[in-house]
Amino acid sequence: MEKSVQVLKCTSHEDWLNKRVIGGSDVAVILGISPFKTKDKLYRELIGKEKPEDISDKEYVKFGHEAEEPLRKIFELLFREDYEVIPPATIEKDGYIELYQRVDKPFMTATPDGRLIDKHSKEEGIWEGKTVHVITKQKREEWDGKIPEYYYPQPTYYMAVLLKPKFFVLSALFLFENSEGEKWQTIKHYLYRPSEEDVNFVEEEVTKFWSDVENRIEPPFILKL
Repeated sequence: MEKSVQVLKCTSHEDWLNKRVIGGSDVAVILGISPFKTKDKLYRELIGKEKPEDISDKEYVKFGHEAEEPLRKIFELLFREDYEVIPPATIEKDGYIELYQRVDKPFMTATPDGRLIDKHSKEEGIWEGKTVHVITKQKREEWDGKIPEYYYPQPTYYMAVLLKPKFFVLSALFLFENSEGEKWQTIKHYLYRPSEEDVNFVEEEVTKFWSDVENRIEPPFILKL
């Protein structure tokens, strides 16, 4: 079957959860580079053996969700001569959430934080926003001139799902706090053009993992120390 994508309109967050299969945040898990979840745990969640942890009420998650729109607007204002920014549909504004789904591989689903059009080249791209609490030297080093390796697969996967995008921009809001309780913030924007090989690799690994899920081939147990 030829590669193609469709857009599903989910009328509630629950509807979106029910239709979403492999999402962007799952890809680093599948590649074995996520610090947040193991591959075997994701497998058990997908076959219904475990219930995914509900983190929607956690303060940092709510803050990140609320910061997404103003962060996207700041990017739009700063780069309005270079990019057209297309925000995602929301329940509050539009009455639905958009879920992109590959027709030929329905397990590949994505809801980007935004889409971009380069006003010069007319190429399509992905915009992703992140809120980062910087409380350790390690966290600071992870973002020094680059994004952490476990964030790179997410927008790269979105490119594989949506098919047309050729690049992505990740905008990060950094929240700093020192030992004296002083707080400050800064924003950085990271532009990436993943190679066709990277996009294909991500799609292939996700496809292999989903085949294992369908055939009930459990990944090896990984002990997180």
